Amino acid sequence: RELGEVKKELVDVKKEKIADNNKFDKRCAVLTKDLGQVKRKLENAKEQRIAENKRYINLKKENQHLEEKARKHSAALETLEKTYDISKDKYGQLEKTLRVLHRRVLLDQARSDLLFESHLDRRDFEGRSEDLLIAIKGALASNVQLSEAALRAVLLSGPIRAHGNVVAHDASPEDISLAILGTDITEKQRKTLREIYVYVYRQEPDLNVVV
Repeated sequence: RELGEVKKELVDVKKEKIADNNKFDKRCAVLTKDLGQVKRKLENAKEQRIAENKRYINLKKENQHLEEKARKHSAALETLEKTYDISKDKYGQLEKTLRVLHRRVLLDQARSDLLFESHLDRRDFEGRSEDLLIAIKGALASNVQLSEAALRAVLLSGPIRAHGNVVAHDASPEDISLAILGTDITEKQRKTLREIYVYVYRQEPDLNVVV
């Protein structure tokens, strides 16, 4: 009977051991599964980090490219601004020169008209502007349509004619109007030029010309 009990105890121990082994195997299987999931998560996280690093590098390169384009655009804009300033200055100088030339054109045209109406030849009065003035006033008498100041501006040397000592080119009445509106002459000179303009073109200058 003691031997039988011992055998029974051995059988029970063996069953318990088998049961424990089964539990251990099941636990190991669960842990192995969990470990596999953790590894996959780590691998996914690693891949995601690699992808993010690549995106960061690409964004950094793109940002550098955009910064370079911005620098080029900024440099181009600065060049354009300088070009605009230079062009503006040149236009201002050209406009001033044209005004001076157009005033000279106006004076020359008025003188030609006065000589034509007086039936006089300017060559007969070469170097004698005062004599020409007297001759024209005498020839036209009461038909003189210009004031004394306007006549002297047309026929004698003065600041308006002196400033136009460059060769004067043909100009339209609109160009002459622009010259009369210039801010670089006195109001008295402007009034005189307007009077001469009316005499030459038989109309008022366009005072609405934008300058």
